[in-house]
Amino acid sequence: MTSEPSGYLEKRIVRLPKSREIATVGLFSAFSIILTIISNLVLKLAFVPPVTYLLFDFGEIPVVICFLLVGPRGGFCVAAVEFFALNLLPTTTPLIGPLFKFMSVAITLLGLWIGFKIIKSRSFKSKIAASSVFSAILRSVGMTIPNAVWLVYSFHFVPFSSLLYYTLELTAVFNVLQIPFDLVPTYIILDLPQMKHILRKNGMTWFESGVSRTKVR
Repeated sequence: MTSEPSGYLEKRIVRLPKSREIATVGLFSAFSIILTIISNLVLKLAFVPPVTYLLFDFGEIPVVICFLLVGPRGGFCVAAVEFFALNLLPTTTPLIGPLFKFMSVAITLLGLWIGFKIIKSRSFKSKIAASSVFSAILRSVGMTIPNAVWLVYSFHFVPFSSLLYYTLELTAVFNVLQIPFDLVPTYIILDLPQMKHILRKNGMTWFESGVSRTKVR
């Protein structure tokens, strides 16, 4: 029998009860809606011209955190709840704005899920860093066609024009930058030793999936 390497403990996963999962989804849905409203109406961290209508969204952070705590189902549920809630609020782009946000967030979560499934590492930092690459690529590429259609039919951009290509390139860069905007604060929060202890105790440890052994700090 081989002994466990010094400095490592076998990870014990506590299943999150269904009622607690629902409560967690509800809590982070509320956070997401509030932070999205703040991002759109108060802080307004706009990207560069001519795409200043693109705003960095703090509301994506709770979605990503919930995804990492309780798993893909929790993250996608928060994104869906936020989508329906935003459609009930006044907006200059009814349905389309919330729909594009939902698509962007869903693609981001898909990239994270792929990364966490593919990357086998004992380090949460390595897993989330590699997963962010998948998310950035998927988001920038996946949102290009919807954005192109929206620009042509709503803003009357000339199809295949240099202005359209330039705008789409800036939009792709924005989508790539939104990923670290989401994940850096998420990583800082979830990597705190005290936070990890609380989360493991309450079974909110999906983000450690694929890590068979956890290093003792």
